[in-house]
Amino acid sequence: MIRLSQKIKEKQSEENNNQRKRPLIRDTLLLKEVQEMERQMPDTCYVVFPNANELFRFDLCITPSGDECFWSGGRFWFAIDVPKEYNIL
Repeated sequence: MIRLSQKIKEKQSEENNNQRKRPLIRDTLLLKEVQEMERQMPDTCYVVFPNANELFRFDLCITPSGDECFWSGGRFWFAIDVPKEYNIL
């Protein structure tokens, strides 16, 4: 039982070391995609990044406008968390 717990700890430390060495595909892709998203976003939407180092976690606010819009004047918040597996082929 003691050896099993030691092996589990060793495996977890190896996985942590591997994660530190190379960035996730998700993080690399999000650098470009966040810039593109902000350029193409309509005036009725905006994005808030609570932590600038975590591009995979952000809040999106949509504020519809226009007289014929049923939801005009509303403010709708969405919390978005991009998974680690994002865009893995």
